[in-house]
Amino acid sequence: MLGAHRFSPDGKFLAGVMVPTFDIWVLDVERGSRSRLTFSGAVRGMAWSPDGTRIAYGNVNGDIYWKLANGAGKDELMLRGDGVPVLVYDWSSDGRVLLLGKGVGGPVAPRSLYTFEVSGSAGGLAPLLQSRATGAVQFFPSGKDSPRWFAYSTNESGAADEVYVQAMPGQQPGKWQASTASGAAPHWRADGRELFYLTSDGTMTAVDVRTSPAFQLGVPRRLFKAPAAPPGNPSAAWDVSVDGKKFLFTAAIEGATDVPIEVTVNWQELLKTK
Repeated sequence: MLGAHRFSPDGKFLAGVMVPTFDIWVLDVERGSRSRLTFSGAVRGMAWSPDGTRIAYGNVNGDIYWKLANGAGKDELMLRGDGVPVLVYDWSSDGRVLLLGKGVGGPVAPRSLYTFEVSGSAGGLAPLLQSRATGAVQFFPSGKDSPRWFAYSTNESGAADEVYVQAMPGQQPGKWQASTASGAAPHWRADGRELFYLTSDGTMTAVDVRTSPAFQLGVPRRLFKAPAAPPGNPSAAWDVSVDGKKFLFTAAIEGATDVPIEVTVNWQELLKTK
């Protein structure tokens, strides 16, 4: 069964953490072939480098590694952990920073967020958000610039999870609630002009994004009902293509021994039927 998965930056490959083995496999989308990338059996979250040549991942011991996406060479240690599991959520589009979740718990348990300088110049993890984030977390795609914002979901309101966007340290301070009636697992469109997320009833929702003259979010739009996610992995089991036109899900099917991938395309036509 495929757990968390991400398209490569060019959309030609798909990397995913297979459960229950917890290793990364890479699928060639065009050819349909797949290959195993890691063999440690302890992977917890992964992210592509912005040029698509490497994949960084965390493990149950808190270590962070990267490996060439084509499988060549050995796993290279980036940071030695302290025994607390660490998830790699995202790799900034300027290639300089990893976004991490750290903490013990299930796939939707709240975790503290940290950043890690890939160059190692900072010497370790820098706290970003403490004990609040649930599910997937992503940097805003800022191109060659340092990441300016990040999107995450949290249950800090005490009710259902909601999606927020928050400014990175060093940027003009700000925090915006993107969802209005529950939200989780935010994903940016590659150009940063839309933010997608899932509501508590599994509806894919989109919010328009403006960054000039100031950061601004539009009114959420319900797109379509997403396939049911596998038990225990509701928030990380989907991704969106670079052009924002294809959505890929790990779907739960009753009675099945495996959990297949389901791709939703032409979702704009689904809106016309509502």
